[in-house]
This record gives sequence, structure tokens and C-alpha cells, in this order.
Amino acid sequence: MGIEYNIRCKLPEKSKAEEILSSLHNPTDENGWTAFNVSVEAEGYYFCDNGKSDASDRALRQLIDAALLYSDSVTIDEP
Repeated sequence: MGIEYNIRCKLPEKSKAEEILSSLHNPTDENGWTAFNVSVEAEGYYFCDNGKSDASDRALRQLIDAALLYSDSVTIDEP
């Protein structure tokens, strides 16, 4: 299991939120593991960093930046 984060924020409309997720580059290793898992939740986004890679670091920053486009503030906590 990786490092999990709840990114609590005001979400854009569902199609835009899904578009944001699909824009994140998520490479897969030779064993089929993705760098991270991410989903839209009721209060924002769920992000799980599966291995502390550069790709997951970039994706988390991009997701937080996108969340700030639609919210005055963003709260990040570990579940």
C-alpha cells in the first residue's frame, strides 16, 4: 500500500473533474503497477502514491493546482 491523501476541495462538474484525472500521466512498471491511483470522491479527490516516483510527485502537484482553480482553499490529509 502506498501513501494516501484526501484532497478536500470544491469540485468542478463531474466531466471536468474526470478530465483532470485523465490528463495526469500515470506510467506502469514492468509488473503492471501504476505510479499512483486517483479518483473523484464526494468531498474532492483521493490520491494514493504507490511508490514515490517523479511521476506521482508531478501528478499530485498538478492535481492540487487543478483543485485550487475551483476552490478558495484545499485541505490535504491522510485517511
